[in-house]
Formats: sequence, structure tokens, C-alpha cells
Amino acid sequence: HTSCSSLNENKRKSNPQTVIYISGETSSGKSTLINTILGKKIFKARNRESTSTICKLRNSKTIRIIAERISGETSLTELNCDPETEDGENEIRQILKELTDVTAQSDSKMNNCVDIGLPIPLLTVLSIFMYCLG
Repeated sequence: HTSCSSLNENKRKSNPQTVIYISGETSSGKSTLINTILGKKIFKARNRESTSTICKLRNSKTIRIIAERISGETSLTELNCDPETEDGENEIRQILKELTDVTAQSDSKMNNCVDIGLPIPLLTVLSIFMYCLG
């Protein structure tokens, strides 16, 4: 059992990171800001509440999404797609929608956090931590 918090702690000890925290009111543009910073539309941007889960983005050679449920259970999703293509971006967005979007399924509220690893050069020395109230 590996939690988002223990993953974050291990990563911080072995590789210090710059962290940007993004939080705000419902529909304040947090998902849009993240998409703009990444140059990818991996989070659905809406004019109403959508993302309900704490998300951490990190640079990774492979695409790995670790979801930690409120119960403490974790699930790992490894994707073999190219995030630079529209199909790859859509595949990542669909997985994140299932894990974080309150309008997609009520089960998304059962996730405590989602740790998202993508090959994003900007994140080599930068972490983005997004907290969305919902």
C-alpha cells in the first residue's frame, strides 16, 4: 500500500522540488490554468464544479496515474500512449475524468488524491499541486 502522501515524502527526500499550489473557489479557472501551463487539455475546464480531487502532477518518463481512495486503497494505471498526440491526450483526459470529475461519476468523490506522472519537461524542476474544493 503506497499512499500519495508517502509517495510525495519519498520523492521530496530523494529529489527536492519546487512546488506551486493552486487552489480556489469553484469555477475559478484552476483546471484551465493547469492545462495552459502544461500545454495539454488533460483536465476538463467547465463553468461549474468538476474536479473534486487533490491532484499532483510530476515529470515522469512513463504515464502513471496513482489514485488513493479515502479508504487508503490505491490503484495504479499505466498508459502506453503518446501524450503529444490528440488520441494520447484524450486517453489521459478520460482516465482523469473517471478519477476526479464529480460530474462524470459519483465514485470520483471516493478518491483522496491522484498522483499523475507524465513526460512534461517543465516539471523536471517544478511540481504543481492543485487542491480543488468540491
